[in-house]
Amino acid sequence: MDYHSDRFTDHSMMIYKKNRLVAIIPANIAEKEVLSHAGLTYGGIITKDYTNVTEMGAMLDATLNFLKSEGIESFHLKIMPSFLQEGYGSGLEYFLYRHNAELTGRDMNFVVDLRNGIQIHKSKLKKLNTIDPMSLVIQETNDLAPFWNEILIPVLHESHGVSPVHSLEEISLLKDRFPQNIRQFDIYHENRIVAGMTLFVTSNAVKSQYGAAYKEGKSLRALDYLYLKLFEKFIEEGYPYFDMGTSTVAKGTSYNVGLSKYKEEFGAKPVNLDHYKLSV
Repeated sequence: MDYHSDRFTDHSMMIYKKNRLVAIIPANIAEKEVLSHAGLTYGGIITKDYTNVTEMGAMLDATLNFLKSEGIESFHLKIMPSFLQEGYGSGLEYFLYRHNAELTGRDMNFVVDLRNGIQIHKSKLKKLNTIDPMSLVIQETNDLAPFWNEILIPVLHESHGVSPVHSLEEISLLKDRFPQNIRQFDIYHENRIVAGMTLFVTSNAVKSQYGAAYKEGKSLRALDYLYLKLFEKFIEEGYPYFDMGTSTVAKGTSYNVGLSKYKEEFGAKPVNLDHYKLSV
């Protein structure tokens, strides 16, 4: 996380049991509030394996006691989504309830279960069948610059007046440090890049961190074609989940209807990403 350390005051925590590290809590601090790290999509009390409920309750108690001793007034916690947890258990959510935690946000994160194969809605299949696959060429590359400079940055600027959360320099630095976890796929038409996708890859999930098509790519349905081919590829590679990201804004106070439908037509289903606030 140090690539954006200038934006946050880190307050990450480690939990030990008998001198053995058993959990980590990525976090930052703002005045008298500690937050599941604002520079990360996911958070929570992260353990390597399933943790029994009694121990999870003790971890939360220890964290709150520690924060209280530091004069912290509130703790904002993001929950790790179930499909990313090995040996999922919702014990933490139970103890948050016991501590009268306030649910302050709920994002809808759309996930395709690749274990069930590709289950695309018939209306999306009809559109996919109009694509000429011979006119599109997909390439995996280590060079993120063509996609970011020619597709992603112009599309976000023209459509929404914003820039990517990561700069090209930051994402390139991350890819250099974690080459197996960040993968770039570009799609070309007549030797011109028309769409692409930057993926974050973990041991059991592939996340579409950035995906975009420029004008020509949209008319060719290049991004739709790329999604389809990536599903096929990662099924072959044995990945169980493909994360298409959220369709909500402002912690779920509103959602993009069209974007939600787009993801559902690819067989994606929503998994809640919950945000809680605890008084310390």
